[in-house]
Amino acid sequence: MPRRIRLFEKKRGKRRTGPPWAGHIGEAVFYAFFLIVGLIGSTYLITSFILPELRANQYCIESTCRVLNKRLGRQVQLGELRYRPEIQIEYKVHDRTEAESTWTYDAANRYQFNQSDAEAILDQFQVGKSYRCWYDPLNPAYVVLIRYHWLPWGILIVAILFAIFGGAGLAYSWIHSRTSPERRLSPPAARTPKESAHAHARHPKPEPITYPAVPSVDNIINSPGTQLAYRLPIDAYPGWRLFGIGSAAALWNAVVGLLIYHLISRFRVGLPSLLWTATLVPFVVVGIGLIIAWIRQLLLTTSVSVTRVEVEDHPFRPGETYEISLTQTGRMKINLLEVLLICDERATYHQGTDIRRATERVFEQIVFQKDQFEIGPGETHEEHFELIVPSQAMHSLSANHNEVLWALMVRGKVHHLPDFERRFPICVYPPAPSTGIMPFSQSSPPAVSRPNA
Repeated sequence: MPRRIRLFEKKRGKRRTGPPWAGHIGEAVFYAFFLIVGLIGSTYLITSFILPELRANQYCIESTCRVLNKRLGRQVQLGELRYRPEIQIEYKVHDRTEAESTWTYDAANRYQFNQSDAEAILDQFQVGKSYRCWYDPLNPAYVVLIRYHWLPWGILIVAILFAIFGGAGLAYSWIHSRTSPERRLSPPAARTPKESAHAHARHPKPEPITYPAVPSVDNIINSPGTQLAYRLPIDAYPGWRLFGIGSAAALWNAVVGLLIYHLISRFRVGLPSLLWTATLVPFVVVGIGLIIAWIRQLLLTTSVSVTRVEVEDHPFRPGETYEISLTQTGRMKINLLEVLLICDERATYHQGTDIRRATERVFEQIVFQKDQFEIGPGETHEEHFELIVPSQAMHSLSANHNEVLWALMVRGKVHHLPDFERRFPICVYPPAPSTGIMPFSQSSPPAVSRPNA
């Protein structure tokens, strides 16, 4: 009898399949956490701190007051004793002869300090001395000695970033879940006539492709090289990965810093909490892990620097030889640098009523290798070598349920730095009729095969 709820599926080779709904739910919960925390935090900060401080800054008039008395206010909030400095002042309203008298301190008027901080603030005001104050001309009883604090504004920025990150992630997750893998992987030729007409209205119609289901090379040959004909595009620029990891580390550790500050405040007033401490430990571990990942990516981005791969012709064809130019920059000592010709096949298939997607490495060959050399400051290391495409190689494919993806991968092992890999996609076309090599469908079994689905 089949199971209705599948959290883990059968392991297939090096991969373990799983239900798509579980991934969508987990992704939605992750982004919803950031959205809810950001919205709740932003609402609390705006209503409790920002709006009162804006009122004090925009509508209140400056005057002079005299301190009559001072005291330490106390209030229990969420099982914790909190404090605020309270100062009795006497101040003169400009259009009145009598003086007003009230207890006040800041615009927020909330119990937000621990005892030592509140007492330190009280020590700044001496009874009998005069200080500046600000009062509301429409309501003279409203007066403050401090119009704003910087900390709530900084926390508000973090809360807004949390809400933006969570909202954008939820929108992306919703759109992603509404589109099937087949539709995301399908080429423009597989669209409906209505969709195709709309796409052609927005973009000029490309030149017709001779081979069906073979991807176009327009996005690969649109950048001329400096030494050879074309410079290959890189799959993912390291700078974007560095920015993404850095943003996640900053947001996460900002929250962890606030939690640590709150925990230290409890210890300072003599209210230690083992539950708070135990809860905070995994957050700190994740924050440290994100910082380590960001430092690792920073070292890779700044030290390894730019990798460029240029080719003399494109697209590639089976059995032909092509000249390749490799340029590597960055001050470093390289233990091993190699270039590999790789081919991955992606398949989207049905398993019962579930949709599965699998990627398998079906071909890998080292076409260049060099070890133990050093790149000095301001230097550029260049290598030229030849690449022979296997004569029985399967051509690139982009169909509704299958993709055959060829690429050149530059892989390096650097002294005292993490290893790096950079992938440059290429396109392999069927063999030209003049080469004498039979097309894939009429020849012996190819160098690649589909993964067992």
